[in-house]
Amino acid sequence: MIGVISRTETGKTVKGTERIDQQIDMILMTPKGSVVGDPNKGIRDDIQDLPAGVVVGAIVEDLNKQLAVYIPDVKVDKITKSVENGHVTIDISWSYKTGNGGGELRRKI
Repeated sequence: MIGVISRTETGKTVKGTERIDQQIDMILMTPKGSVVGDPNKGIRDDIQDLPAGVVVGAIVEDLNKQLAVYIPDVKVDKITKSVENGHVTIDISWSYKTGNGGGELRRKI
């Protein structure tokens, strides 16, 4: 999967850590069961009304399972959460399993 090149809506080529961030975003934004031909792709959407701590635990579990399948050379090192006005923001630290770098991204969920 590391050799795959993604593109943005404007056609810009995305490589390296930007590409991994984009792939993690795509997993986070995809409700499980919504991809025709691949119903297991994505994060389950039955967690929206659960307490923030439970939501983050479910996302960590789903994200690690998804990375094992779709981006197997990347692992999540740490996910932290903050809650403000009922919205959860997560900070994801990830690294390549080879130990050659990684990245961080922040997303509202």
